[in-house]
Amino acid sequence: MKCQTHPTEIAVANCSVCNSPLCEECDVSTEADNAICSRCIALAAVSDFGEAEADREKLFQEHEEAKKEKGKRVVIVQYAIIVLALIILPIQLLTTLQVPEPVPLDLSDPDEVTDQCILNLFIISDMLQLGELPDNDFQCPASDAAYIVIQTADDIIVRDPHPELHGFTAMSVSRNNPFPQIVN
Repeated sequence: MKCQTHPTEIAVANCSVCNSPLCEECDVSTEADNAICSRCIALAAVSDFGEAEADREKLFQEHEEAKKEKGKRVVIVQYAIIVLALIILPIQLLTTLQVPEPVPLDLSDPDEVTDQCILNLFIISDMLQLGELPDNDFQCPASDAAYIVIQTADDIIVRDPHPELHGFTAMSVSRNNPFPQIVN
C-alpha cells in the first residue's frame, strides 16, 4: 500500500482518525501505536481551539452578567440609602429646628425682660431663615404687643413695637441681616 500524500512511498501505518495510508514522513503522531496525519491533527487543533474559544466566550458572558447583576445591586442599595435619607432627614429637621416656647418671665426685672426680647428676636431670625413669619404669639415681653413685620421688595424686617421700654431707640431683625440690631 502506498502513502496517500506521497504515492512513491510505502505506507507504514493508517491514520487513526481518517484511516488514510501514511508513510513515515506523513505520520506526525508522537505515540508509536496511534498514527495521525497532518490534516487530522490540524482539524483536531481547530476543533480544540473552537471549543476553548466557546469556553472563553461563555466565561466572558458569565462575567458580564455578574457585573450587570452587581451593578443592579449597587443601584438598589443607592436607592435604598436615598429613600432612608429622605425619611430620616425630615424627622431630624423637625426635631432640631423646632422653635422653642417663650419662657415665663419675671416682669419685675427689666434686664430679664430685655434679654427675653432679644432672645425672641433671635428666634424670629431663625424663623425668617426658614421662610416663616412670626405670628401674634411672639409679643414684646415688656408691652405684650406683637412684633411689627415689614415686608419690602427684597427683605422682611421684624421690629420690637416698643423698644423704648427696654431703653433703646430701635430693636429689629431681618431675613437679610439675621443678627438682632439694637440702636441706643
